[in-house]
Amino acid sequence: MNFADLKKFDESLENQGGVNSSLELNSLTSQAFLKPKHLLFAKNSKLLDSLKEVLSENTHEMGLVTDSAVWEKYSEKEAFLTNLGLVCTSADVDFSMTYLSKPFFDLKMSHFDLKKDGVESKSATINPEAWVGPNVFIGDNVNIEASVKIHPGCVLMAGVSVGEGSELLPNVTLYPNVQLGKNVRIHSNTTIGADGFGYNFKDGVHHKVWHMGSVILEDDVEIGACSAVDGGTFSPTVIGAGSKIDNMVQVGHNCQFGKGVIVCGHVGLGGSMQIGDYVVFGGKGGARNGVTVGSGAQIGGGALINNDIEAGAIVSGYPARPLKEWLRGLAYLRKESLKTRS
Repeated sequence: MNFADLKKFDESLENQGGVNSSLELNSLTSQAFLKPKHLLFAKNSKLLDSLKEVLSENTHEMGLVTDSAVWEKYSEKEAFLTNLGLVCTSADVDFSMTYLSKPFFDLKMSHFDLKKDGVESKSATINPEAWVGPNVFIGDNVNIEASVKIHPGCVLMAGVSVGEGSELLPNVTLYPNVQLGKNVRIHSNTTIGADGFGYNFKDGVHHKVWHMGSVILEDDVEIGACSAVDGGTFSPTVIGAGSKIDNMVQVGHNCQFGKGVIVCGHVGLGGSMQIGDYVVFGGKGGARNGVTVGSGAQIGGGALINNDIEAGAIVSGYPARPLKEWLRGLAYLRKESLKTRS
């Protein structure tokens, strides 16, 4: 899609220039996954400043949509105009995401036939050393490597890849383009790659942001039963190597796990979290979207995070705070309540 095509879906877009006026775009992405022919969104000056640091000749085949008012006041426009193929401004970046996500989603999905049986059509690649149980659906262009075990009732939609030695227990569902590394194990009734919960509200309607980022599970990840890892909005949700996720856990879209993360049961993680290596989440806790949890942090059971947690911290309570502080607070409340009784 070129600028004229984008304008058909969002009339508020204005072309501010760039190094390639005829740039053709084929998908959307985020700053963490810069790719040629992809379009980015940055709705405030903080995001523009962050993006500016990674601009180079390698981004000449990329496009950007930013807020009209922010762009007008921004002092370093030239860095973008000389390093991006196309710079557009929008009256409302959130709604530009909504309007443009659907046509790009349709374009991406057009490369697959979601109704096609990859085994019957022979578009799927299944290693002869893999075992596939009865009543398994294997979609278009699925790749299954050696020593994989897929139990009855699983669904592997178009473009899925399952790495060597991995195992899917009964009734696991992998949405399109989900990528599994080696020795991944997923327990029954878990769904990987469903649309994240992304909507923009306008005129009494919740307008959907179409998701196409999918999920990457790196080597040696294990996920319990009845859990969900949502697909990224425009780039992948990533679960780092060796991470272990318990039963009935929700991981929101765009989360980025480091290696060896532990998440106990009934935890709900908001979207776009940055989680360092070897972080531990106790059961029945949660976190709001967009927070960062530093490597080695420990989150107590039932804790709810609403701000960044530094590396190595041990926190608990609501809102989550250092463990000793939380325990002192509990002791104080108990002491005061006993005074009231007497």
